[in-house]
Amino acid sequence: DDRLGVDQLRDVAARVAGLPRFFAGKLIERLGQPGAGGAPEPTVAKADFVRFWETELKDASAGGRVFAALKRAGAAHVVPGDWHGVMQELLETHAGLDFLRDTTEFQARYVETVIARIFYTLDRRNLGRLGPRDIERSELLAALKLVDTDDDINKESQFFSYEHFYVLYCKFWELDTDHDLEINRDELLRYGNHALTRRMVDRIFTQEPHKFQCATPNRMGYTDFVHFCLSEEDKTTDTSIEFWFRCCNLDNDGVITVFEMEHFYREQLYRMHCLNVEAVSIADLLCQLNDMMHPARDRHFTLADFKKMASRPMASHFFNALCNLNKFVAHETRDPHSIRLQRQAPPMSDWERFAQMEYVRMANEEEAEAQALEAEDFGGGDAGGHANIGGGAAEAPF
Repeated sequence: DDRLGVDQLRDVAARVAGLPRFFAGKLIERLGQPGAGGAPEPTVAKADFVRFWETELKDASAGGRVFAALKRAGAAHVVPGDWHGVMQELLETHAGLDFLRDTTEFQARYVETVIARIFYTLDRRNLGRLGPRDIERSELLAALKLVDTDDDINKESQFFSYEHFYVLYCKFWELDTDHDLEINRDELLRYGNHALTRRMVDRIFTQEPHKFQCATPNRMGYTDFVHFCLSEEDKTTDTSIEFWFRCCNLDNDGVITVFEMEHFYREQLYRMHCLNVEAVSIADLLCQLNDMMHPARDRHFTLADFKKMASRPMASHFFNALCNLNKFVAHETRDPHSIRLQRQAPPMSDWERFAQMEYVRMANEEEAEAQALEAEDFGGGDAGGHANIGGGAAEAPF
């Protein structure tokens, strides 16, 4: 036979090209046609694959091969839409995602989340496109290999974890009260139990820190929220540091000054006063942050100051002091014993730690709600109660 079907192409993709098996559909999309050669299923002519191998894959690096397989013919970059065929095949073939096959809406959200996480990490210039070097120097290649060879999708925590998707989508669902996949300023203010200041939320909605993909004016879409949430829960990555730096740098001159820090911290002081929380004065905070970050120029903080290895772990406290009251107060009143225990635990990123805790909390709440429903049904509760308790199954995202 001079043609390759999907199953054959999966083996060829893995053994010959070193590509993930779930890239086979993408190769057919790129090289073949549905029903070509009279076959009932899409196929690729062996000659076309050999030509593709010789011209684009043979001499390419591992990242270059992934790039060549993903991009459209003649294109110079990979864009988010190029991932949809790959993600659809992953949903159809990965054992760890079997349970999502009958829920089309949540498949779409999972795909959207994975693609958003890939571009969040790899698209360093925030251009909405990737080149071969972006892929080559990232952790994406290792992630693709792990997903392709392990049935537990949650072992890959950088991009593909279902549990991480669940946390992100549930967080968005809680804020998106009308479930139109868009949220406004007031809805974002409820994030993290009203942790953020209004001044910072207003700054985020100027889109100076990050351009929204949502087409509706003054609304943040789900993909935009993924970018925000990843940045909010781990302020030590390059992307998150750049996001919060742009938030705080009001005049976009590349330096966070005392004036800008005071602008945001005044609201924190007011909130602490209203809550009868012992407040750190502006003067003391400035000294604390200056000593902690060791900027090249006293009390003038550049992006380079935050990205220094010695300063990077402190970036979270710096930005939380200016925008997140709950995390700032928690840091100021933290228990030294809990800090020692955290350092002794297996190494995890701030995002991984947050996602793990939130997933466990959500799972426990879901189990408790299910037990309550069972008890009510056993006690003679009406059938309508199952869909109405605490928002009900009819309104839950899963």
